[in-house]
Amino acid sequence: MTRPVVFVGGDYAVADILDEVSQRLDADGVTVIRGRAEPPPNITEYPSQQWSKLFGAADIILVSTRTKLSRSLLGAAPRLRGLVFPTIGTDSVSLEDAHALGLIIGHGPTPENFSGMAESTVMLMAALFLDLPGKQRITQKNIGRPQHSQMRAQLVHGRTIGLIGLGRIARAVVERLSGWGTRIIAYDPYVAQENAPADVTLVSMETLLSQSDLVSIHVT
Repeated sequence: MTRPVVFVGGDYAVADILDEVSQRLDADGVTVIRGRAEPPPNITEYPSQQWSKLFGAADIILVSTRTKLSRSLLGAAPRLRGLVFPTIGTDSVSLEDAHALGLIIGHGPTPENFSGMAESTVMLMAALFLDLPGKQRITQKNIGRPQHSQMRAQLVHGRTIGLIGLGRIARAVVERLSGWGTRIIAYDPYVAQENAPADVTLVSMETLLSQSDLVSIHVT
């Protein structure tokens, strides 16, 4: 019986995950072909001269959304049956192209992914309002006698937070802002008010931009 072949790309942000996946696939009897990763913020693209070697025998391609998969590249993989993304999103491939080629698409909207993003988002919101980078600079410059006139910190409490996009990450942000005393408004043309979280008011983009103290973007 022929061993299945999986191409596993590289990614500077989730390299440890891709390495672990490769090791586990190999232990399960899968032939693994590894790809490279461009340094940030570049997108990884593979030249056509490498397609046959890297993808010609692949049954599955596993890459992050920071690797570009063109229609021509997919067409150079005659055994290909599906594409898997270990993180949220499928931005690096045209779904129309994938469907036209009969490929199955899988991605990883696991709680760890969107919860981690939500926690980071709320952390950054608080850091911006409280001006943590500014406080650090002032403290380092004026050890012992910080100049309070230079402080720009504001409370998160009482602020209006605008969310563009109301998917998994944004909803997790809303959940984590519960109890902070904020007003949360959102713009998402695909979500009706009755389907939004109870403490979120859907508004137009114009209203969101004009009324928000801080805007957080959660769209592809």
